[in-house]
Amino acid sequence: MRYIFIILSVFIFSLTVISCKSSDDDDVPSSTSSNGLFVTVGDNGIILTSSDVKSWTKRTSGTTKNLYGVTYGDGLVVTVGDNGTILTSSSGTSWTSRTSGTTKNLYGVTYGGGLFVTVGDNGTILTSSDGTTWANTSTNERTTLGRYFSQPDANHLYGVTYGDGLFVTVGGDATILTSSDGTTWTERDGLRSKWVLPQYFKAITYRKKLFVLVGRNGRTLNSPDGITWKQRKSGTKYNLVGITYSPSCGKAEWKGLDAGLCKNGIFVSVGKNGRILTSFDGNWWVKRTYKLPEWLYAVTYGNGTFVTVGVNGVIITSFDGISWNKRASSNQIKSTDIASVRNTGGDLEIRSTGHGLDVGDVIRFTTTGTLPTGLALSTDYYVVAVPINNSFYVSATESGTPIVYTDEGTGKHAWQSSIALYEGTEQDDEEDTERRARASFPVPSVTIDTLHAVTYSNQL
Repeated sequence: MRYIFIILSVFIFSLTVISCKSSDDDDVPSSTSSNGLFVTVGDNGIILTSSDVKSWTKRTSGTTKNLYGVTYGDGLVVTVGDNGTILTSSSGTSWTSRTSGTTKNLYGVTYGGGLFVTVGDNGTILTSSDGTTWANTSTNERTTLGRYFSQPDANHLYGVTYGDGLFVTVGGDATILTSSDGTTWTERDGLRSKWVLPQYFKAITYRKKLFVLVGRNGRTLNSPDGITWKQRKSGTKYNLVGITYSPSCGKAEWKGLDAGLCKNGIFVSVGKNGRILTSFDGNWWVKRTYKLPEWLYAVTYGNGTFVTVGVNGVIITSFDGISWNKRASSNQIKSTDIASVRNTGGDLEIRSTGHGLDVGDVIRFTTTGTLPTGLALSTDYYVVAVPINNSFYVSATESGTPIVYTDEGTGKHAWQSSIALYEGTEQDDEEDTERRARASFPVPSVTIDTLHAVTYSNQL
């Protein structure tokens, strides 16, 4: 029975992957418009906004403090950060600083039941009904939570969410606190007593009748009520620090068995080294691994699109949580020299030692002079043939005919690969099975500051 179960699990996973379309710029839902806004925040007060996830605009925040959390509620975007920093905006464009009454770092913020709640260092919890005036309901003032400080990082609360009339916040030493009003908080065990080594929880989200949290070493727990928690296997040992939920599976073509799996939407979690995991039910998780040297810190969903952000300004998007595009990633694209170009049967053959390209990859060209006729700067070209590892042919269209040779151009030429993302089925964290992910070039660099949080509003 064990082997039959394993085979069935692999079969289901295969169907899930096969049933989804590839993701590129043209796959971003055309319905994404100005009637909605993505907002991401990060180090040095950086705030970026976008209505289409393709282009991002830097906004003036008025602070150089690091910003760690952002949410939307009741016509207002609220972001929080270092030393009690709280900023609000009704448009995402102009921002106003608010007095928080604390100098503690604030990490997470949410909105629900007519109340904003933000959490941070030393068990700090602040609440506000309008985003302007904030009250302190911190747990460190409550003797009922005396064991809360049993571990060095236990005085930090990192993530907070709201669902079914309940606020739930998570943090160091596997801390889970719940509150129905944002003022009186109750500690939940969350399996802490069963673990020998200290754990920490970093993020939490809610779907109808299910809270799901993630944390250190791939820890994943869920609860139908915020009180009783069960540990689930994420399949990764890497730290998970961000999670979101979509009530639908976007534009993916779910059929048959997959349609049944996706009927309740999909969870997406992100973390160390670009790890991306998905789950249809919050119990079973599948890795959508991307080999990045950076952390992905947060993920959100809006208007048919998932957006995840992280180190060095990286922004990655997906219409289904499975196939991802790199959108903005500072200056991470590297150029590879072209040794020569020549006429081969009338086609333009490009020679570049050990180029490592595959058919279907997207590249661009640069030059110190002029490119060969038929090639242009800042233009995507598709690799359509790779006869040997030292040469390749490109076309202006996918699966098109190779560029015709006319001349060699002038100066020294180079090519740039679209992205350095890899998608894999990752059997375990030590031995990854990889294949190159299809994607188009990122938008021009917006920032190299680390982005810590992202949210979406369909009202701005």
